Amino acid sequence: MSQSSPKPILVVDKKGTIGSALVTRLSSVSLTVFVSSQDHPGKNVIAIPFHKKIPRIPNNSFSTIIIFYAGESELEQALPSFIKKARETDARLLLVTSIFHYKEKIAEAFFKQYERAEVVVLGDVFAGIEAVSTPVNHLLWQAKTHGRVELLQNGLGLLYPVSLADAVAGIEAASFTLAEDKQIFAVMPIHPLTELSFVRLLQKKYPLLQVDFLKGNFRSHYLLPHSAIPALDEYNLEKELYKLDLTPPVKKSTIYLKKPKGSPRVGKRGRSYRSLFFILSLIFFLLALPFIVTLATAVGGGMLLKQAKLQAEKGQLTDALRSSQSAVTFLTLSDETATTVKTVVGVVGLSSEVASLQRLVHAGKEVAEASTEFLQAGVQLQTILTSSTKASKEDFLSAIGTLKEAALSLQTIEAEDELPESYKKSLTTLNRPLGLLVNLLDASPKLLGFDSKQQYLLLFQN
Repeated sequence: MSQSSPKPILVVDKKGTIGSALVTRLSSVSLTVFVSSQDHPGKNVIAIPFHKKIPRIPNNSFSTIIIFYAGESELEQALPSFIKKARETDARLLLVTSIFHYKEKIAEAFFKQYERAEVVVLGDVFAGIEAVSTPVNHLLWQAKTHGRVELLQNGLGLLYPVSLADAVAGIEAASFTLAEDKQIFAVMPIHPLTELSFVRLLQKKYPLLQVDFLKGNFRSHYLLPHSAIPALDEYNLEKELYKLDLTPPVKKSTIYLKKPKGSPRVGKRGRSYRSLFFILSLIFFLLALPFIVTLATAVGGGMLLKQAKLQAEKGQLTDALRSSQSAVTFLTLSDETATTVKTVVGVVGLSSEVASLQRLVHAGKEVAEASTEFLQAGVQLQTILTSSTKASKEDFLSAIGTLKEAALSLQTIEAEDELPESYKKSLTTLNRPLGLLVNLLDASPKLLGFDSKQQYLLLFQN
């Protein structure tokens, strides 16, 4: 290399999934040395195999050294040698780890030994369903493979999802930023999502995605380092999730039937009548199928919504939440198939009757969605109030926000005046308590002592 050529970049990533994607971007602007168990053929890349032991690094002068750490003991032991190498060549040194493997002790020692050191903490990276082993990718794998996901307890475990492309962009931004040295950069959403909220985002694109709640302990909650600086200015998680294809693969199979020996022959006229009957039956079935699906799912959704109401009245909030979510799925399918039915029956002049049914189903779906929001907030508040550990104010405010949105949705549904009389009466009886609840919610954090310690005097009269 000539003196005017830029110094190469060294990337060390034993697993290689994220490092390989990063090298693809870095090699377009600089010679990149990639040390990994994965091969990376390409221009401007020097690949060095990394299997059991860290291989010998070329004695080059590097502009930037990027080390990926995922709990490997050999990398932890080799950090002093990388720090020495960076100090000798005055290179910028980045330690890239995940929120699952971040250790404050290692970060402090890292900063103490080298002035130009940086730490990049990645969130729950997802890409291509099985590319990276993370809790988010496990949920995506379940959705892709089985069309349903399993959540522990009430689905209130916390996630910091970030796509692989955005993780690589965040690492690149941290590598070339002009910020002060000894910084911790966070490549993830600043505010975590609950597992249930994450699945709700997936259901916007895939409404038939089912959710199962299992008994068991929560996953450990991983907290973002307090001094971390966001590496991404804005992050649209819903947009990134919408790019994923979670459609289950279609398995094709062919069955060959052999004609039994000695079977009687069928005349041409008999074959033609049977073919005509089969075609007419098939056409009738295909025309009637959307109507059958619409009616069956509408009835099923209504029964599930009624069941959720009874379970909520008995205090079985978790069971009521499951029933309400299933009601949303059924009524969403009924609402979508009703459009097809309206087109088909329009030929015989029954489109107005189907349109009335669709309006009723759509109103029921909105009630089910609002009920789901109410129950989700109720389950979250129940968990907060009955938990032995002190709940955070953010969790409480999140539950309050969901309650307000649900109350606003019910008011909107009542104003549209599309519900049957029985539902209208139920909503009318809820107006006064809902109004009192909404007015009380804004003051509840202070009343419950989230802002400061509160003392109350209770007087009882015989």
